Amino acid sequence: METKYLDKLIESVDNIDTCEMLQEVYKDVFTFIKEQLASLQGQADSFGVLQKLLEIPQSIDDVLGWVQDFIQEYLAKVLAPLAKIQADILLLTGKLLEIQAKITEKMKSIPSCSFSLTSE
Repeated sequence: METKYLDKLIESVDNIDTCEMLQEVYKDVFTFIKEQLASLQGQADSFGVLQKLLEIPQSIDDVLGWVQDFIQEYLAKVLAPLAKIQADILLLTGKLLEIQAKITEKMKSIPSCSFSLTSE
């Protein structure tokens, strides 16, 4: 974790000569740490679900539950960004086709306008 920001605020306490400035520095440090802790707790909570996957199933029913939890709680979350990437690729490809069609149509209305719509 990067602490340069906090280190500078802590160092600045020596140079403060008003109560208002001291309060401001404390408020900044407290707010920053509170936000960071909330973020870290959220990250820890998301991994907490995975801890139950470390428990060895004791029965066939437990194995089935474990596999289901593994797929839903781990694989689905790990692979979620891949689904977004694939959707973004489809979206960009569609937009490229849309702009190519529009440019092709516009070229027809401009005399002597012709160029390749491929990458250069």
